[in-house]
Amino acid sequence: MGLLEYLLERKNPGKMGEFQKNNQPVKKVHGVIVLIKLIASILFIYFLFNMFVRSNLNLQNVIVFVLILFIYCLISYKVIPRPDPSNVGLIGGLIDHPFRYTDDVNRLLILFLFLLYPGRFVSTTIFQTILLFKRAGKN
Repeated sequence: MGLLEYLLERKNPGKMGEFQKNNQPVKKVHGVIVLIKLIASILFIYFLFNMFVRSNLNLQNVIVFVLILFIYCLISYKVIPRPDPSNVGLIGGLIDHPFRYTDDVNRLLILFLFLLYPGRFVSTTIFQTILLFKRAGKN
């Protein structure tokens, strides 16, 4: 954020997005879709494990990996960035608006949206798998 952006937009800022807390219940999904999502989530976690832990495999690194993955998935599930798509810069976000800092905030929210999505995918898949097993246990 530049000084020029702050000075020129201080009195009339553009629309900004926000972080929202996820209070939505877990959606019921068909078992085949949950299985496909579970396989994709396992492959994603396996890829991350091979990338960060396998080269120096010991118990401490595995515990740190699991703890970081748990915290990342928890934050990804509970926090949803909601950028305002009408204020992301010029030409649909291709060019930074030189006189607005609020478009920088919305761009940052879009970045957080992309960074948190894999964790949300994994965590919702885990919750949907648990829900599927609970439904199967009741029948």
